[in-house]
Amino acid sequence: MLNLLSFINGIEAQGQGKTHSISEEGSGADWNKFFWTTVVTILLALLGLVIKYLNDLYLARRKDELDRVNRQLKELYGPMNGWLISARLAYEEFYKFYPGHIEKFVEEIDSEGEEAIQAKKAVQAWVQVMTHVFVPAYLNVQEIIVSNSDLLEEDEYNDCIKVFILYALSYKVLLENWKVNDFTTYYYPRDFPMEINKYAEDRYKELKRIQRRLIGKKNRRGYKHQIQK
Repeated sequence: MLNLLSFINGIEAQGQGKTHSISEEGSGADWNKFFWTTVVTILLALLGLVIKYLNDLYLARRKDELDRVNRQLKELYGPMNGWLISARLAYEEFYKFYPGHIEKFVEEIDSEGEEAIQAKKAVQAWVQVMTHVFVPAYLNVQEIIVSNSDLLEEDEYNDCIKVFILYALSYKVLLENWKVNDFTTYYYPRDFPMEINKYAEDRYKELKRIQRRLIGKKNRRGYKHQIQK
């Protein structure tokens, strides 16, 4: 009888041991699953934060670049190019009415006959157009450059800008002489620096191209954002 009871107690003890072992194994598996699920969740959250940070940084740089390009076009290269084009058109129109060159007209003033009459008309017209069109345009360009030097593409004034500023200021002095009836000189001895026209036009076109590219990217991103909504 005692042997039978001992046998039954031994079977019960083994059963309880197996149950306890199975319980421990189940708890370990649940813990591993919880641990790795937590780790993956944290890593995904961190990855999302990194991606958001990089995207925000990219958008901020794009915005800063577009803002600067807009300022360059609005405050510097746009008006600079516009004034130079206006002056060039006026210059071309003047010489349609008075073919030749101002040096030639000045030389012919003291001649006789119809040639002298036409030369005097040309010189008078030259004084008027320089006073009211060319020099104001040049001085506007000069002021735009000096006031917005921080928006220049270059780190410092290039040669064509330096020559142009000198040219504009020289005619400013000339106009002051004309105001007191000093017409001993009718023109600046150096030719207009044509390179400034090409410089302003090239920079303007390049910045317009960059502006369109930046605005296009901004619009495409906004369109995609609306679709996702």
